[in-house]
Amino acid sequence: MIFNNVIVPLIAGTAGFISAFIWSGPIFVIFSKIIHLPQPPQKPKNLLIKISLNYFVFIITSFSMSILLHSLAISSFQNGIPLILLMWLGFIVTSSSIDVIWKDKSLKLWVFECASAFCAILITGLVLLLFYV
Repeated sequence: MIFNNVIVPLIAGTAGFISAFIWSGPIFVIFSKIIHLPQPPQKPKNLLIKISLNYFVFIITSFSMSILLHSLAISSFQNGIPLILLMWLGFIVTSSSIDVIWKDKSLKLWVFECASAFCAILITGLVLLLFYV
C-alpha cells in the first residue's frame, strides 16, 4: 500500500520533472532558434534552490493527480488520459494564460511552455496510470 500511496507519486513526479527539465534545456535551445523564443538570463541566481522548488512542485502535482485518480476511481488508460488532458487544459493552460493576457509574456514562449507542461503532466499521469490500472 505504501508503494502506491507514496513511492508511485514520487516516481511519477520525478518523471514529469525530468521531462520538463529536458524541454527547458535541449528542446528549448532548438526551438528558440527556430521560432525565435526570448532567451532566459544567462545564469539565474539561486539555481539549486529554484531547481529544488521546481522539483517539489512536480511532486505536489503528482500527489494531487494521484488523489484525483483514486477519488474518481479511474481504472483504465481510456478513462485516465482524457482526465489528465482535461487537467492540463482546464488548470495549466488557463491559469498560465494570465501571463500573456496581463503580463505581456511572449505568446510563442507561452505556447512552448504549455507544450512542455503538456508533456510533463502526460508523463506524470501515464506513470501513475501504469501502476494504478
